[in-house]
Amino acid sequence: MPISQHVPTLLAAARPLGVPAERECLAREVLTSLALVRLATESSLLGAFAPGGLTEELVDAWCEAGLLAKRRAFDDVTAQELSCISLGRAGARSLAMATGQPIPAPKRVASTRKSAHDAEVGDTGLAILALARAGHIRLRGVEFDDKRIGTSVATAMPGVGPKRVALQADAYVVADTSEGPVGLLIEIDRGTTSLKRLAEKYAGYLAWKDQGGPIRDFGVKAMRVATIAPQDRRGRALHDAALAANRGKRSGFLLFLEREAVDVREPSKLLERVARPLGNAPDARVPLFEKNAGCRDPQASRSPLGGNPLERELATRSMPGDPAVSRRPPAVTARTQALTLWSAPGSPLARGTGDAAPVAPDGDHGTREGGTSRQDLAVTAEPTCWN
Repeated sequence: MPISQHVPTLLAAARPLGVPAERECLAREVLTSLALVRLATESSLLGAFAPGGLTEELVDAWCEAGLLAKRRAFDDVTAQELSCISLGRAGARSLAMATGQPIPAPKRVASTRKSAHDAEVGDTGLAILALARAGHIRLRGVEFDDKRIGTSVATAMPGVGPKRVALQADAYVVADTSEGPVGLLIEIDRGTTSLKRLAEKYAGYLAWKDQGGPIRDFGVKAMRVATIAPQDRRGRALHDAALAANRGKRSGFLLFLEREAVDVREPSKLLERVARPLGNAPDARVPLFEKNAGCRDPQASRSPLGGNPLERELATRSMPGDPAVSRRPPAVTARTQALTLWSAPGSPLARGTGDAAPVAPDGDHGTREGGTSRQDLAVTAEPTCWN
């Protein structure tokens, strides 16, 4: 039976999100998650939200209605074609109307080789958001746009002149722990970059940490960099390259784990000992995230429409001269790169935070002259650092 014959039961034009009332919570969570991670594979999206009632039929109906957008991407690493899902233009408008928050309309981008990489980054984001939705971790914010978290550092080796190394991670997450907020930069490795080039990047990260980069650029003293490798052999090679770049010295600042540890269907794997710190034995692993001591029943965090766990977890606009912007600490105002923050009261993704970061309505993520400015994440607590 054609999809169009199912649309009346799957869509409701008069409702805030264009879906029947019984599906509004699900639609809000799906649309908000895609607005945050930007792109994900259809299989991971279904895996993350199947328990809430998301089905292939529903995805197809929402794509036909413009709430979601589907495109194909060829993964040249696995030689497979992927079905990828992003927020649709109608979905962005509906989410903006339902939440009262400005949601930038997604840009139509042709499928490229980078699309497969971006989808893998999004799949990782869905797993982290699922972990937070279940109440296992408390997130202060996430950023899955690599252009908004890029930085650089000048390094100098004996007998070699200074060299500037670009440091552009794929994602950035800040989570609350028992010792305060901890930042996590995530690098998705697909085995396509040479070990020599990556060794230079790891040397750059280590120099950046020693020069106070985390607190200077992100306002977070406790920071780690996690590299997700496609398989164990590649992970060991990356670890060895980083260890050589650090002259054989151990460091908990760099972590390495395999892709199989990141599963949207079992996000709690990230709470297990899956990450290998630099210089540790292969079987000496640590959790990627610390479990929230106040973890509660995932269903207890759900509430009727208007109090959904993901409500208002997208950035709000902040105009120049806004008191909220002028009160930013000096360490934060020095940088326009920022996280997308949440301010939903009682949300498992935003407990304890009341800040929000603005988003330019046209999708421009930087500070625009004479236009929308961005409010940066201010984190003043200083938990233990990893040496």
